[in-house]
Amino acid sequence: MPVNAYEFIKIVTHPAVLKYKPKIVVGGPGAWQLEKANRLDEFKIDYLIDGEIEKVFSDLFARILQSDPSLPRIIKIPKDLQPTVDEIPVVRHRSTFGVCEITRGCGRGCQFCSPATKVGRSFPLEHIVASAEVNAREGATK
Repeated sequence: MPVNAYEFIKIVTHPAVLKYKPKIVVGGPGAWQLEKANRLDEFKIDYLIDGEIEKVFSDLFARILQSDPSLPRIIKIPKDLQPTVDEIPVVRHRSTFGVCEITRGCGRGCQFCSPATKVGRSFPLEHIVASAEVNAREGATK
């Protein structure tokens, strides 16, 4: 089993999640796989977000917390709301496995892959170094 699948299952089956039943919101480059495999019910996912949320985060999560009935379970963020590199903040805390984002998107247009449908852009060196410093400060060593 791939490590990312293992870690995901570990999170959604964690005893605290099973006990308290919080709203589960999933997104990121691989989220499309859960939609395509029709596994949202299996993992009790309330919302799946496909796309980049920097420009809509506050409004979107306010609506999720209010259980807005007009919000679809699968939320597709339009391409015209993709942030520029300057609008993407440096991470505030260590990321999973201390990963630093160097590029985002691809632009190749492969139908099976959500990153391929996004405009490819690379972060400036200062952004990457700042992200690495945050991760190192919070314990990432490799």
